[in-house]
Amino acid sequence: MMKAVVALALLALVGGAAAQPQTKKTLVQAVQDNAQLAGLAGVVSTIADSDPSIIETLNSFEGTVFAPNNAAFVAAAEAAAASGIDLDAATLTDILKYHLVAVPTLSGELKDGQVLPTVQGKDLKVKFVDGAAVIEGIGSSAKVVRPDIKVGKTVVHIVDAVLLPLVLPTPEEPTPETPIEEANLLDVATNANLTTLVAVIGLLPEATQEALLTGNFTIFAPTNDAFAALLATTGGELPDADTIEAVLTYHVVPGPVLSTDLEDGMELTTLNGQTLTVEIDGADVFIVDANGGEAKVVAADVEAGGSVVHVVDAVLIPILGEAPAPAPAPLPPSGAASTFAGVATLAASLLAAVLLA
Repeated sequence: MMKAVVALALLALVGGAAAQPQTKKTLVQAVQDNAQLAGLAGVVSTIADSDPSIIETLNSFEGTVFAPNNAAFVAAAEAAAASGIDLDAATLTDILKYHLVAVPTLSGELKDGQVLPTVQGKDLKVKFVDGAAVIEGIGSSAKVVRPDIKVGKTVVHIVDAVLLPLVLPTPEEPTPETPIEEANLLDVATNANLTTLVAVIGLLPEATQEALLTGNFTIFAPTNDAFAALLATTGGELPDADTIEAVLTYHVVPGPVLSTDLEDGMELTTLNGQTLTVEIDGADVFIVDANGGEAKVVAADVEAGGSVVHVVDAVLIPILGEAPAPAPAPLPPSGAASTFAGVATLAASLLAAVLLA
């Protein structure tokens, strides 16, 4: 009798438990509760902001879901940004539906070469690589990394990439910038129409030209009119090579000196060994030679490689026939001394050809 009572009691308990409703997660809840699918949950939330019906569509869905993991969405977002694709709600909806197949399919039912029509309208294709199922889309492929998660009648397979129903355009490689070459003394002289100076440089030996063009100087470059005016005062007679060398080196100061560095009364020691004096009158800057002659700076701070060129309107004349100052300015490297010696040797015939033609 006691056994019969116990049996009835057990049957009552079992029957009561069976009668209670079972709590089941919806597909959206299952995605939200899976830490690996936080990216997918975020996409669903973004779509729902503009189309709330997507929640009901997913929760009532009974089929197969290929669910990209978080790393897959990070990579997809970067690829879309690089290709200029705007991941708006409509685009995300299209991509999401490309991951839904209307028929529930367990991993054991997938076959190599199998075609899976998606809710989006375009097909996916199954391929097995080293025993692992790979789902091939139009614009990407994804490997199944965690299969057969059942949510009601729906089967979820977690995959390692977002399946794309389109081919992303290849990002254009940035065109490398062509390095801008610095203008050298020859470029500056050409642009300033200093034809006498250009002609001198062009006749120098290649090594000497290189030294002049790559050195670090401050050069007070007389205009063509300045050379012509000087020649007129001599009746067209040219001085000897030593005098020409002394004059030319008198226009060059070691090291670049910008106009903003010039001060009234400043003395500049030249390669000639003698000095020039700076005079500033308002906005005008004059360079005064040892004889009191003035040359006005008419164009300042023209960069020429490591040098600075100031164009002046007169030729500066040193004290001639005297020994150089006892402590001449040190010659900069790059063969500056031979440069100006070469200029002196060629200047007589050059000036005659250029200025007296």
